[in-house]
Amino acid sequence: MSGVCCPWSFLDSSTDNIQQPIVLKSVKEASKQSFASVLKQHVVDEPMSQIPIPKKVGDMVTVKTTESAYQSKLADSRTNVLGRILLPKGAKPLTVLDLKARLAPIWKTIGEWRLVPLGKGYFDIHFHCLEHMRKVWAGGNWNLNSGIFQISHWIADFNPHTQVQRHSQVWIRIYGLPQEYWHRQNLLEIARGAGIPLQIDRATLNQIFGLYA
Repeated sequence: MSGVCCPWSFLDSSTDNIQQPIVLKSVKEASKQSFASVLKQHVVDEPMSQIPIPKKVGDMVTVKTTESAYQSKLADSRTNVLGRILLPKGAKPLTVLDLKARLAPIWKTIGEWRLVPLGKGYFDIHFHCLEHMRKVWAGGNWNLNSGIFQISHWIADFNPHTQVQRHSQVWIRIYGLPQEYWHRQNLLEIARGAGIPLQIDRATLNQIFGLYA
């Protein structure tokens, strides 16, 4: 009986020319980096001799920072402003992406800008030039429909956690207001005399209850 003939060489165990299996890796898998390789890219390469040694004073550790480095970042902040989101009571907080989406249409004439969340509703807003920063600053408080985005001067050593709350959200009633003034624009302008208007109740807008606005 003649030997068995196998037409597929890779199944023929008698062949001497057996190729090693080829392992195909996906692009995603091939692009994965180990933690060590990523860490290596951000390793501190400054000589330790150039970094001041901390000192311990009592129970506290004191460190010395380089003035020129601080002044450099201070100069970079000349085109920055501080922003704070003010929302009505009970409103859902806005994410950074939501806030960017609401600011983009009203800041469409402004060049590139960047929002840096600081906490407590505060944001550090970076602009590429003084002209763009001044345009936003000139706008003052920006109405986002669901709230107000308040702009203020950028200040050094700003810490949102140490800010003293000088404003509170309250409902106000305007008695004796003639009905012809019950237009949304007029109501906002009148309320501005008491503070920053955030919301007008539906009954006032629809003139359902006329004893007070």
